[in-house]
Parts: sequence; structure tokens; C-alpha cells
Amino acid sequence: MDNYIKTLKRLVEIDDSIIIVGSGGLWLSDINLNSKQPNDIDIIVKDTTLLEEALDVTIHNTSSVYCFSNTRGDTYLNEYHIDIFIGERCDGFTETIIDGITIKHITLDGYLKYCERVMNEKLPHRVKRILLDKYRLAKNYI
Repeated sequence: MDNYIKTLKRLVEIDDSIIIVGSGGLWLSDINLNSKQPNDIDIIVKDTTLLEEALDVTIHNTSSVYCFSNTRGDTYLNEYHIDIFIGERCDGFTETIIDGITIKHITLDGYLKYCERVMNEKLPHRVKRILLDKYRLAKNYI
């Protein structure tokens, strides 16, 4: 887990506007929906310029139900895949300071609002079931 924290800190050193979302963001709030260490890092950024200057970032258009802006990117840092959501909004985040570095990350309330937004979209049954399971797990933390 030390390498995971080291990777999060490095990302924020590159661009301090990054918000950590997904399981990594919840993990920073001591919420673990699947009893596993996060194995990737999902982030929201308004702009990828700073990331692209420091890392090998690939940008692509997508029609994923998880990405409202339809623009995503990805890269690797250390052994972690970084999934970049570009121009998305985060309905609730907080900050955690680790070794003097402030890391912004999604809150449980923000995660639930995101799930609700996605579930309001027309989804394939399999995707809706997966998201509904995650939503129910998150609701159990309240």
C-alpha cells in the first residue's frame, strides 16, 4: 500500500487540481466497498496539460456510461493504471493530508450522487446490476 500512497502523492505533485475518485477515493475516506486494496487509480481533471508534460498520457473519445464528457485518458505510474476522466464534475470531495501533501478525493456522498447520475442513464442490464451492487454497498456505510 505504500507504493499506492506514493503514486497518489506523485500525481498530486504533478497537478494539484486532481480529484481521486472511484475505489481509491473512497479508500482515502476509510471506505472499502470490496475488501480489496484498490488496484488502479481513477482521477478527475479539467485539463490534462500538466499530466501530459510529466507522463505518457493517451487521450481518447468514449461512449462509456461512466464518463459524461465522453473524453477520457489513461496512463501508468509505477505499477498502477491511471484512468483519467477529463472535464467531469465531482459532486462531493474532501481533502486528506499525507506527509504534507493535500490529496483531494471523493466523499461517500459524492460517490452516491455519481452512482445515481449514472443509474439515471440508459444502461445495459449487466452494467446497471454492477453499479446497483456498488451503490447498495456504499449506502450500507451510512
